[in-house]
Parts: sequence; C-alpha cells; structure tokens
Amino acid sequence: MAEWGVAAALGTALLAALWWIYFSTTASYGARVLAASGTDRRAALAQDAYALLRTCR
Repeated sequence: MAEWGVAAALGTALLAALWWIYFSTTASYGARVLAASGTDRRAALAQDAYALLRTCR
C-alpha cells in the first residue's frame, strides 16, 4: 500500500512541475516572442496558435 502513496506523491510532484513549466516559463517566452514580432509575424503566430488549440480540443 505504501507504493501507491509514493506513486501518488511523485505523480502530483510531476504534475506540479509540468504546470509550472507551462504557465510560468512558456507563457513568458511566448509573450516576449509576440512583443518582439512585427505585425505580420504576430498575425501568423496568432493564427497558428488558434489552429493548434482548435484541433487539440
């Protein structure tokens, strides 16, 4: 039974790490890329992001 507790704790820690990586690191990187992009490139990135999110649903 202790193995399940260890597995649950490790799974929760992994989930928290992935959450942090995605929402902290990736979001700020994306914001920097969008801010540094020109208008045409920004529109293309927004279109790609929309298409990706639309197909992942």
